[in-house]
Amino acid sequence: MKHPRKPTAEECTANAPILCDHGPAFAAWYPQMGGYRGLCVVVSDQNAGEGELPCFDVYVWHDGEFPFGYQDDSKQPVRLHHCNPEQFVNFGKAVIANFAEKSDA
Repeated sequence: MKHPRKPTAEECTANAPILCDHGPAFAAWYPQMGGYRGLCVVVSDQNAGEGELPCFDVYVWHDGEFPFGYQDDSKQPVRLHHCNPEQFVNFGKAVIANFAEKSDA
């Protein structure tokens, strides 16, 4: 399966739509991991039921020590499958809440 084209930094900043054979897609910055950010394309798998958020694939081009997939640039992008975006929101809120409590002490 061919992956989407690598987005530009400007497209990631603007969350620009990206033409993709796999479904609706947009460019974004993947969160920092390994000290660097990565350009990415987020692609909906379009299989969500009514009122549900879809699963999605993220194709990440990373310029640091990315913890998933290959470190060899010739193997990029790394494809990551995510099942529910709300899980990331809840995880981030839990991290903020737990670190904020400890920094206030």
